[in-house]
Formats: sequence, C-alpha cells, structure tokens
Amino acid sequence: MAVLELPDIPDVVFAELQSLARRSELSVEDYAKDVICDAVAQFWHSSKDDITITQLQANLEAILRVAEREPVFIVRKDGQRHVLLPPEEFERINRSTEDR
Repeated sequence: MAVLELPDIPDVVFAELQSLARRSELSVEDYAKDVICDAVAQFWHSSKDDITITQLQANLEAILRVAEREPVFIVRKDGQRHVLLPPEEFERINRSTEDR
C-alpha cells in the first residue's frame, strides 16, 4: 500500500481533522484515508462511467458508502453490468413491482 505524507497542514485544519476523527472513532490517519478514498470513489461515480471491478476491489468500502446514497453501476471485463442500490431504493422498486 502507498504511503502519503502531508506536510504543512495548517494547525486549525489539523485540529478539525482530529475532532472529526474522534467523532468517527477513528485515528486521524484512518479518517483521512477514508476521506481521500471517498473522494476518489465519488469522482469515479460522478464521471458517469461505470465503475470497474478493479476499482471496486481497490476501494470497496468507499464505493459502498457512495452506494448507500445513490445507485452505482459496476461493469465486469466481459461487459456484464451490475447495480449497487441504496436499500431504500431497492425497497421502493420491490414495492412497485409487488403492486402490479
């Protein structure tokens, strides 16, 4: 795994990072890693391209956090597509098919 050093973070920003990490019950390093991974997952998702299996495997937790809010399309090398849905969306779809 890569190592990232972030020198010269302003004290006020680092203090807030510490506070956010404590509230999440994570170390500062783990919290910062999650923030970075979430940003990358959101970027992949917002690019409107399907997320590849490789991207999913590399950043599973962050992509699952995106899928808690909105559908995420996953594409396999053979072109087969899958969708990760927020539970509420799945339940809504399931209810609408039962009503038919």
